[in-house]
Amino acid sequence: MGSWWGGVSATKQGGRGGDGLRGDGVRAWGRVNERTGGGCKGGLLKGAKEALQAGRIWTLEKSATPLTKEELGRGTWALLHAIAAQYPDQPTRQQKRDAKELMAILSRLYPCKECADHFKDVLKANPVHAGSQAEFSQWLCHVHNVVNRSLGKLTFPCQRVNARWGKLDCKDRACDLQGTPDLK
Repeated sequence: MGSWWGGVSATKQGGRGGDGLRGDGVRAWGRVNERTGGGCKGGLLKGAKEALQAGRIWTLEKSATPLTKEELGRGTWALLHAIAAQYPDQPTRQQKRDAKELMAILSRLYPCKECADHFKDVLKANPVHAGSQAEFSQWLCHVHNVVNRSLGKLTFPCQRVNARWGKLDCKDRACDLQGTPDLK
């Protein structure tokens, strides 16, 4: 894809703010493209500054509104699918427990109480399957579709989950689930 989300996350197409960047005293949120000079090796602030000047990203003044329930949901599902895509093919017992506990914690601490209660019910009817990356990704896709159907939304074809949410192309910028640098 050629782009990444280095802590910045709102586009004029409808995203929301993240950690933001500081450049010339302006806090800006937005997708930074490697084509505009973004990246980990020194071009990030320059790329963000250029994107801000070109009007391709929102400033604090334009995006200082609370999250909607829909935005929170989209962000949560994106995070969960990214976690599932990076989940190991042969997880340890601890990783399997962690995946299950993550879902349980989410159902207890999710900021939208109505959504959290619904997710608890969904988890009761669809216990977490986290025996492998494929199993966890397919389970999550199924659960996401259960939620989407309850909201009257379209469902996603789970056979395409890896094409949509496959392994991140992180190179120098990421760590694996063990917390060690990915040196591949």
